[in-house]
Amino acid sequence: CVGGGFSPAITVTINITPIDNCPVARPDSYIDIVNEGGTLTRNAAQGVIQWTTPSAVDSDIEGDAFIVEIKPGSGPFRGTLTCPSQPGLGNPAICPDGSFTYVHNGSDNLNDQFSYYARDNVAPFCADGGPNNRTEATVSIRVKAQNDCPIAMDDAYTVNENETLTQTENENVKVKDKE
Repeated sequence: CVGGGFSPAITVTINITPIDNCPVARPDSYIDIVNEGGTLTRNAAQGVIQWTTPSAVDSDIEGDAFIVEIKPGSGPFRGTLTCPSQPGLGNPAICPDGSFTYVHNGSDNLNDQFSYYARDNVAPFCADGGPNNRTEATVSIRVKAQNDCPIAMDDAYTVNENETLTQTENENVKVKDKE
């Protein structure tokens, strides 16, 4: 500029084209709600979309309707997971509204989990969720332990007449028994 002045003010306009954001799936925990070998049934209000433990409910910033579906191969590993209203979805499965039935397999391993996806239910599908237009969360289930009855197993020993049978701690009749 001649004379050290400034150029006249200009206006810059930036147009932002909004995208449809993916629903946000948040982790869920069901802690000590189901007994070892028991069944946990959750309706839509208690299912993975609406459950608030340990975080807020799943949501979509635009308020779009969305559904959830099981992530294949993600569990559960110590029980079965089905959609009670749509048994044709198979096992494992959760209902699109987030409801589910989990049945623990009765083992002494009391921790289980599965993951699910939240995705838009209708077009336009979200554009910020990677190649599959969805987000993922993990559900943790901690099962309440039960006091299992011991199971006695048959034992057989041979001893000669007029002799004494002696066992060490690793050979006694309780070694094969289970609790």
